[in-house]
Amino acid sequence: MTPSNVQFVGFGEKIMAKIISTTGNDIHIRTANNDNFIGNVGKDIFLGGAGIDIAHYSTLGQAVTIWTSGFISTGYLGMTYFGKLKP
Repeated sequence: MTPSNVQFVGFGEKIMAKIISTTGNDIHIRTANNDNFIGNVGKDIFLGGAGIDIAHYSTLGQAVTIWTSGFISTGYLGMTYFGKLKP
């Protein structure tokens, strides 16, 4: 597993962690803030925590399929699980 790129961005009193996936298979675990997960190719796991967590794939250039179970299919590029860790 390769390390992810994490940046903390402040907007007034709100802090959002920007978590960027690599092209490999990654596991990204929550922060105590609002998290912004940026998906990529590969099989990834995004586990958010408290706050509002967002997963997006705008850099892929293709459609993705999201199931209510938390799975996100990026077609032949891989599969992501997006969920919440319970305290």
